[in-house]
Amino acid sequence: TITALSSLEDPKSINDTKLKLSKIQGFKKDLEVRVMWQREPAPLAVVLLGLGTRSRSIMARTFESYLYEAGYHILTFDSPFLPSFSDRSRHGVAGNMTAEATLAANIIEATMKSGKSKGMVTKIGIVGASYGGILALNIAKLAKEGKICITPSAVLAISPPVNMRAAAARLDKWWAEDRWSYKLADLYADLADHKPVPEGQAIPFPDEEMR
Repeated sequence: TITALSSLEDPKSINDTKLKLSKIQGFKKDLEVRVMWQREPAPLAVVLLGLGTRSRSIMARTFESYLYEAGYHILTFDSPFLPSFSDRSRHGVAGNMTAEATLAANIIEATMKSGKSKGMVTKIGIVGASYGGILALNIAKLAKEGKICITPSAVLAISPPVNMRAAAARLDKWWAEDRWSYKLADLYADLADHKPVPEGQAIPFPDEEMR
């Protein structure tokens, strides 16, 4: 499953800060993450982003804004699918979900050991969207099996891929065939004013456009 919001306002009031983490288990280089701290002890919400999403994207900042307003500390970092991430971790080709979930857990652990977090984090929750959702579920699985050093109190996976092989095949087909058929202006013209169809009624768009 691949999802995105059609329009987001950039929450410019976010006051997040950079945190440089050194000697993270499994990493060959330092990694920069972004954090937001409440003034008082609170749960830490870790935002795992979708395929290729950066921690400064509007999507990431929107999650940060809502969760911070709800009273959480925030931790987010670039998607493990990005070359900038694998350049630091050297874990190999992107898409190894067990390895990437373990690395994400190690980032959370390193953040918890940073000076600012001491005595401030009451528990850990993980929110993952799309590819980040399946990483969140894998972290929960690894924690249950005792294979990582953190134990999240709650995990929320928003639209995770149901079948990674099918999702990858769909992406390959889109790249090879469908992307040449439509420009963004064409998609906007067709889809911008579309209303959801009643249950059981056919969607009035061809498969290649929906992909």
